[in-house]
Amino acid sequence: MRPALAALAAADRPDAQSAALLDALQAERAAAQASRSPSDRLTRLEAWRADHQALAGWVGSPLPALAAVDDLVVPVGRHAEPALAIRRYQPTPEARRALVYLQGGGWVAGGLDAADRVCRQLALAIDAQVFSVDYRLAPESPFPAAVTDVVRAFGYLRSEARSFGIDPDRLLMVGEGAGGQLALTAARWLKREGAALPAALLLFCPITDRRLVSASARQFAQGPLHSADDLRWCWDAFAGESGLPEAHPDLSPLLADDLSGLPRTFVLTAGCDPLRDEGEQMAVQLRRAGVPAEFERMPGAIHGFLRFGDRLDSAARGLVSVAEVLARWRL
Repeated sequence: MRPALAALAAADRPDAQSAALLDALQAERAAAQASRSPSDRLTRLEAWRADHQALAGWVGSPLPALAAVDDLVVPVGRHAEPALAIRRYQPTPEARRALVYLQGGGWVAGGLDAADRVCRQLALAIDAQVFSVDYRLAPESPFPAAVTDVVRAFGYLRSEARSFGIDPDRLLMVGEGAGGQLALTAARWLKREGAALPAALLLFCPITDRRLVSASARQFAQGPLHSADDLRWCWDAFAGESGLPEAHPDLSPLLADDLSGLPRTFVLTAGCDPLRDEGEQMAVQLRRAGVPAEFERMPGAIHGFLRFGDRLDSAARGLVSVAEVLARWRL
């Protein structure tokens, strides 16, 4: 176990499966770095992206089979935004519930392939079509590019709901990590424009506050998985030259003055995650604004635990929780 984790109280440490995964990941990272010559060393951005992609395929078990998986394209936007790639997952031909999935990766890493496994697992776990959005990444395309892409993708899928065989009133938005911030901001923008909103938001380990001032941000400043310094670097890349202050609600939805009228929300957090408290506080703030919202914490889990599929029991428990919430909400 790494020294930063050993210093934590026993109740705040990753569970045995998560700790073993972290140790194996640390060893793999060290071996990869040692194999590179000085001239081949990666930049921080290159290393982050390579690491994120490697994590996506690290589970090792075969990918879950679905009825169909297809790549789609949202046409060029009316303001000359580029065409936007989407991957559609159908667990069965009859599935009418649908999720717009926004992956994590700190706004700087990811892609359709990186999100493939978790999208398949979600589709099967809750019998829903999943539409994974390949939103633009920072630093090449900083704020507001990704939010604009999410708004466009949601509008397109809602307008084309019948052609996809989905119920527009059961079209939800799902965000993991940075994708959670995008989901919340996109929902606020849609509300401001008077447009149709997602039927609900499902947020997994979401980023909600650029300030990084919560107790868990301090407690897990050295990780596991990602440090507070990593998160600040991601935030700087995403915000770019926007000039927005840290507390601006388009960056920090937790600090928005008005959260009323947003979709009902379920937040799933990890017990050993610097983002834990800001995710849970997001649910509290939504409830104060009159929005039906709840959160569930997975003790001993690490950030992004759903991505690790068969390697972590917490991932399976998380998917069961999502299915139970949707059944209770009758969505």
